[in-house]
Amino acid sequence: MIKTEKSSGPPPLFGGAFCFSRSRWRAGLVAALFFSSIRFLAAAGSLTATLDRDTVPVGESVTLTLTFQDAKPPATPSLPQLNGLTVAGVGTSSEVVLLNGQMSSKLSYNYALTPTQPGEITIPAMRVRVDGQDLTTAPLKLKVLNSGTTPAEAVNKSAFLKLVIAKKEIFVGEPLIVDMNLYVAEGREAHVPQLASAGFTVGPVQQQGQTRTRIGNQVFNVVPFRTYVSAVRSGPLSVGPATMQLSIPKSNARRTIFGDIVDWQPITLSTEAQAITVLPLPRTNVPPTFNGAVGSFSMNVTVGPTNVAVGDPITLKAAIAGQGILDSLTLPPQPSWTDFNVYPPNSKVEGADAFGLSGTKRFEQVVIPLKREITALPPFQFSYFDPNMRTYKTLSGPAVPLIVRPTAALGSLPAVNPAGQQAITNNDEIVHIKPYLALSPVAGAPLVQRPWFVAAQVLPVLTWVSLLVMRRRNEALARNPRLRRQREVSRKVTEGLAELRNQAAARESDAFFATVFRLLQERLGERLDLPASAITEAVIDEHLRSRNVPDQTLTALHELFQVCNLARYAPQRSSHELASFIPKVEATLNGLQNITA
Repeated sequence: MIKTEKSSGPPPLFGGAFCFSRSRWRAGLVAALFFSSIRFLAAAGSLTATLDRDTVPVGESVTLTLTFQDAKPPATPSLPQLNGLTVAGVGTSSEVVLLNGQMSSKLSYNYALTPTQPGEITIPAMRVRVDGQDLTTAPLKLKVLNSGTTPAEAVNKSAFLKLVIAKKEIFVGEPLIVDMNLYVAEGREAHVPQLASAGFTVGPVQQQGQTRTRIGNQVFNVVPFRTYVSAVRSGPLSVGPATMQLSIPKSNARRTIFGDIVDWQPITLSTEAQAITVLPLPRTNVPPTFNGAVGSFSMNVTVGPTNVAVGDPITLKAAIAGQGILDSLTLPPQPSWTDFNVYPPNSKVEGADAFGLSGTKRFEQVVIPLKREITALPPFQFSYFDPNMRTYKTLSGPAVPLIVRPTAALGSLPAVNPAGQQAITNNDEIVHIKPYLALSPVAGAPLVQRPWFVAAQVLPVLTWVSLLVMRRRNEALARNPRLRRQREVSRKVTEGLAELRNQAAARESDAFFATVFRLLQERLGERLDLPASAITEAVIDEHLRSRNVPDQTLTALHELFQVCNLARYAPQRSSHELASFIPKVEATLNGLQNITA
């Protein structure tokens, strides 16, 4: 494959200057001559339009790129009238690729657009005629937010951090996307920003694609970091401030002969907190199958088999797709399934984004009919609260007809003669083999007198009793989700303590403290009847102090939460230091187990 690229005249917004040496120029000339000497079948031309980002504050520029594939317009395309946008400049870049005797070309036009007012702007479809063919783009949408930093505030700054949230009013349990954008002219050793969020659960922070923008007369590299928060209580709350550490050049910093900066200084950037109003979920018209799901969803349900005997399993498969915190979705109890044994479902998430806030969660649940009179499985229902419509909605699957047979059993039938009459035994036809009872010298003692034979008769009874007890136990667990969660958390704590010892021996500091934080969430969530993902250090003051928990346990909890929060900044710890935390973690978990659920 031979590939050449060319760029002409973009302003600084579209990247650094391009430099070609004489040898590269000669290589490009040879490649061009080679291209002109071969024959190829040109592919059909195409045109696409893209934005380097779909959300931008007022006053910052965004790049619109028109890409012609295997086509060359006669002149620079003109943009249609764009209300709320001004065009700051245009640059071009080209690329030619030769692969297996086939040559393709790509020509890009880059337009610098600057929004002048907040709102949602639609860039309409554009049509360009090339060689008698009309090439058309798809329309694009650009969301313009109110700017938290004006161009005047960015002047003479080499770096600043901006906190951007799309909504100022949300409901409890509703996910809210939070953007923490780093604007830096030159920098290095940037840490992941930290977000203060009392009253919220915070998702993972992920870095998005880096872009460039112009604010006033200064060009910045924009490094977006994105996460999401979900409120666990209602009322006026604050998201932020966000803080971030990095190094920037000192004033009048020295440079090497190659242009590399020598003098750097560490700084900490900070944003202001953003006020959020968190509304409680309505208390009226709550569906009986609502169990805390917030978002917008659709559902598909399948059931099989439908021809079973009493006690045979039936598998229900439910796929819930939409937008919300998919990982926290659970299947609600079904009040109409009183004639069925219902077992805990298995689930998996197929996320369509990095945070799992859109996509599909699939459940498989086993139900067992208890009566032969059952003719159908009542519709499966799933309820959720739609924050956009501000109302509860219920999704319902179909009622599934069932054929339930009685459990198979074989009875003993009397022997009959060919005439259909019961056979009659005549005692006169009995011929005595032996006139007296005695042990046979060949056969030995009868089986009923042998201990192993008697023990073998007891085994089926013991097996049946064991299976019966196991089934009763499983049914009791299925009817008691609190006990089921308590046992599950105890299992996780036992396994987690074993993981801590292995991680301490391997000096896996980050994994060690992540496991400690997860165990505290699981134990506190089970004791307080809250989702494990909603547990933060704030529950100590909000829930535990009112339960007369010993101060020693509260103090140990505070210390463990703080150590886990600070662990990401701490250097690698030794195995001995990590191992010294394990007894304290174990004692604290045991102390939390004494809290009344």
